[in-house]
Amino acid sequence: MRDLHDDPRRVGVRLGRDALSARIRTETVGATFARLIASGDAETRADLARVTGLSRTTVSTGVEFLQDRGVLRTIQNAAGQNRGRPSDSLILNARYGVILVADLGIASTRLSIYDLNQRTVALEFVAVDLSTGPEDSVPVLLNAFTRMIDAIPEHLGPPRICVVGVPGPVDARRGEASRPPILSGWKSYDLAAAFESGLGCSVIVEKDVSLRALGEARSIDRSQSPLVYIKVASGIEAGIVTADGELYRGAHDAAGDLGHIRVVEAGDALCTCGNTGCLATIASTTSLVQARAALRGPDSDGETLDDFEAAIRAGEPDAVRLLRTAAGAIGEVTAGLVNFFNPSRIIVGGSIASVSDDILAGVRSVVYQRSLPLATRNLTVSAPRHGHLSGAAGGLALALERLFCAEELTDDEHRFALQQAQH
Repeated sequence: MRDLHDDPRRVGVRLGRDALSARIRTETVGATFARLIASGDAETRADLARVTGLSRTTVSTGVEFLQDRGVLRTIQNAAGQNRGRPSDSLILNARYGVILVADLGIASTRLSIYDLNQRTVALEFVAVDLSTGPEDSVPVLLNAFTRMIDAIPEHLGPPRICVVGVPGPVDARRGEASRPPILSGWKSYDLAAAFESGLGCSVIVEKDVSLRALGEARSIDRSQSPLVYIKVASGIEAGIVTADGELYRGAHDAAGDLGHIRVVEAGDALCTCGNTGCLATIASTTSLVQARAALRGPDSDGETLDDFEAAIRAGEPDAVRLLRTAAGAIGEVTAGLVNFFNPSRIIVGGSIASVSDDILAGVRSVVYQRSLPLATRNLTVSAPRHGHLSGAAGGLALALERLFCAEELTDDEHRFALQQAQH
């Protein structure tokens, strides 16, 4: 018997699924089975029957539906020492296609390719400056993806779906950035259409911090949700996963903008949003770099985030003080979030959080001090389990759930019937 959980290349995110009954549509049964197998929660027909409570006949119908679509294949297991016929393993067919995830960052983008069983096929970091605008940066990313796709093993199928994480607000329904404050020139740019045209597959556009939150939530026990992922970078945002493991986006996909909450430590500092005293004016990486540059005076020409991070690693007093002040302010805002939302876990990530423990320690300290005891009784505040790849893990979960939904498999059935008729 195969054991996907021991495969070091496997991401291991959990997929959501609908409740089933014997009267439910075959497409829905097939979608649930595909998700269970992709999650590693079932690998035989007996497992599917046990997990879902469906009859052997319904299980067989669902499995055959997936096999007819080319989604599923069977591996015959050799007989062991136990009596009886061995159960054949069910595995998602690698030839059905691969999943692409692009986790966009202001200066560097992570491109990932996965097979349907969540194994990492390829991973590449692409240095591209998104601030130059989508017309310059998107072709660079598409060319890199094309090169990666050309290099994957022949037994893997074509790209089936691509998830693009954007550092800022998005209009998920339209597949475009929505008034991104740190991405000038990206407003109303049809990002989904550009990636669809360049890659030849369907595309989902989502806020990057939401993908990170989903990747973390789906990689730990269900009891650890609700979960909030706080990203400390050029912007300060939160991704929110509800108790049932789903993303919370808000009425207009604008939930989680922490950077523009007013904090005492910021005083009357003017923010890019036009208001004063926003958290981002003292806690974003941009503001931290500017604050250190102001302290250094004439020696600060060309100060960058890399310089600030190097100063943190070296223990420079001014840089450490600025970072700890930022951590305290982020902790104050997070404490209010804990009192209001009562999450089970807070994840603190982002570029600067990975350089030093000061951000995590500062946020944790203030949250436990300022939040109500009942809200922190079982609260965990931690670093991300997947590190820089949390967004890729969330994109993988989102892609698999979209790929293995009843509507998508129904459309695939129509395509399959058309191909059969043509032949």
